[in-house]
Order: sequence, then structure tokens, then C-alpha cells
Amino acid sequence: KAMRSDSKIMGNNMVQAFDGTTPWAITPIIMGGSGEPQVMSEEMAKSVISQIDPFPLLDYAKKGTRLDLLASEKVKDKDAYHLKIVPKNGAESEIWIDVTSGLMSKLKTMQNWQEVEVVFLNYTEIEGINFATSMETSNPMAGIITIDTKTVKLNTPIDEAIFKMPITKN
Repeated sequence: KAMRSDSKIMGNNMVQAFDGTTPWAITPIIMGGSGEPQVMSEEMAKSVISQIDPFPLLDYAKKGTRLDLLASEKVKDKDAYHLKIVPKNGAESEIWIDVTSGLMSKLKTMQNWQEVEVVFLNYTEIEGINFATSMETSNPMAGIITIDTKTVKLNTPIDEAIFKMPITKN
């Protein structure tokens, strides 16, 4: 029902969040933002709202999501099914599913008006769910970035206040 992503980019904090009603962000000045919390544009909000659902294929028809099967391709030399996901609400994306494991091997989506590709690697099962512990993210602005996950915690208590947009300092 809500999501929040906190990142540190060149020493600057960036936040993207959705509290179930309002999509908002804090974008650093060096990235063209004000450094203050602001409601997201409709286009930017689609990408963030889409992140609420970590399993877009689960019950996709019930959610009103359309799937299009595209031509199969290879991802890192492994055969993969290629699907286009068109959710009822949110941004379109493309995913590749590894033919052998059935796990997502690649995702292509739009974030901050840029096409982003993520290759998922090194899956580890935690409490019956497979998580990619390495990801190679590429986009035109940042190039290729490798993200290694050290810890995954499931069902931990969270203060829901972290999803609410803070009041601006001005």
C-alpha cells in the first residue's frame, strides 16, 4: 500500500515515496530539484506507484494488468521469455523470465524520464521467496551500476509515518 526509496547520490540524499495517496520526492539541487519535499509529476508518479507491487505477475488478471508475450531473447547467455506488462494504474514495463529457473532475469522501465534496465543476478531464497542479491542497473545518465544487497528483512515492523510527505522548511 506504500513505498519509500532512500538513495545517496554523490553525497546527496534522494527520496521517492508514495503513502497510498500522495506520490512525493526529495530531489537534490545537483539533480535539478529543490532539496525539499515535493509532490511528484503524474509521469514520475507512475513509476513510483508501480514499485508498490513487487510481484506484478502474481494475480495479474485480477489486478487489471495486461501481459503481452514478445519474442524470446537471451539475458546473460540464458534463454528468457520476454513480456510487456501494462498495469491498470502505473507505468508500463518489460520483464524477462529465465526459461530454466522461472525467475526474473531483467527488467526495463522508465524512471525519472529515462529508460532503465536492471539485470537480476545471484538469487538467494529467504523465507521461501527468491531475492536477487546482485543487480546491474544501466541508464544513460549513470551508466552501469552494480548493486549488491547485503541484508533482506521480511515482515519487520515499520512506522508508517516514514511514507508521509514531510512539511517543507520554507
